Amino acid sequence: MNKGLISVVTAVLLSSSLFGTCEYGQNGDIIVGFQAYKTPLKIGVGGEFNNVEYVNNTKFAKDLSTLLKGATVNINTGSVDSANPARDKKLVDFFFNTMTQKEILAKITDLKVDKVDATGKTTGVVFVDIKMNNVSHPAEMKFNYEKGVLQADGVIDLGDYKALGALSSINKACYDLHKGKTWSDVTISFNMNIQADCQ
Repeated sequence: MNKGLISVVTAVLLSSSLFGTCEYGQNGDIIVGFQAYKTPLKIGVGGEFNNVEYVNNTKFAKDLSTLLKGATVNINTGSVDSANPARDKKLVDFFFNTMTQKEILAKITDLKVDKVDATGKTTGVVFVDIKMNNVSHPAEMKFNYEKGVLQADGVIDLGDYKALGALSSINKACYDLHKGKTWSDVTISFNMNIQADCQ
């Protein structure tokens, strides 16, 4: 039996024997965040989006994969919030508004559980199809589900979305602050509350 299959079997056995049958339900808003990088030292600049629409296919499911698979996220890029209004305006004017698409669309295509430990902490990978600048590209995000909170993060490259022109635009607008360097890789993240009712 290979290691991947062993991990899946272990996860199923742990979830069944320790927690019985569970029903999962997403509760509250999804929080979508990012961390971009500037200067040759690759200093991180983080933020969130205040206007995010999350639509799931089902309110309740017997497992995390069924609950999240097929869910869609519509992110209004004009709602970017980096805790710096002047920076936010530049991000909108010189980055997001230079693209052909003013929103970011995402769809969760799958979720794979790698491990469930004795406390119920669950880890794995979320597979997401992201459409930005009218270009769709898949992304993988590692997730952690613990104490009713699911957190996921991954890395995308703006070149995959034909957004290097937008990157050049924001780099030019912030040239001195960025010391001439704005990186194309961006860390993306989301977290949400998911309640588990286990018998």
